[in-house]
Amino acid sequence: MIFRVFYLNDLGESNGSAAREAAAGQFGIINGMSGNLTGNPPIVSLDRLTPGDIPSLVEISRESGSARWSQAMFERELDLPFSVCLVARHTSGGQARHGGPAGGGLAGFGVEWCVADAAQVVELAVRPESRGMGVGGELLRGLESAARDRGMRAMELEVREDNFPALRLYRRAGFRTVGRRAGFYSGPAGDAVLMEREICAGPA
Repeated sequence: MIFRVFYLNDLGESNGSAAREAAAGQFGIINGMSGNLTGNPPIVSLDRLTPGDIPSLVEISRESGSARWSQAMFERELDLPFSVCLVARHTSGGQARHGGPAGGGLAGFGVEWCVADAAQVVELAVRPESRGMGVGGELLRGLESAARDRGMRAMELEVREDNFPALRLYRRAGFRTVGRRAGFYSGPAGDAVLMEREICAGPA
């Protein structure tokens, strides 16, 4: 079965201590809270999409210049049994640590479709002012956790060949290039890089 995979936007990058912690694999998802295991305040909390989140996510999608998801598209995700849509909310501790938006504000979202034995990451978007804080990496870890809970063996995605910040994020998260789809994107035209990573086993 072939799915339409949407454009993955420029996510920005983690920097400073957040990047070092992410690279060392020190972050985890605990009771829906995304944070590190070093005692620092968590950057964001991760929650499942609710109808009340949709207006803010439409705005984030528009600001990010990604697939520009509409309200109807998000509403559809709520009804798809194979869809996982996570939203990232800034925490007060994360805001104090990084100087980002106030606690409770939405920082970004991620959508994956869990079909057969693989999770297809169909969209990942971070609000411009929330980039550089590690939010994209936190969303990826949350999606991986959800995919693992559903018995998926791998995560797959497609990204524009010239979307260098996103490529760096995915490579840092353990994704490897497995192919290329010529002329997949339009406006402007570009190839898609196909990436995949195995899902790590959870704690025993």
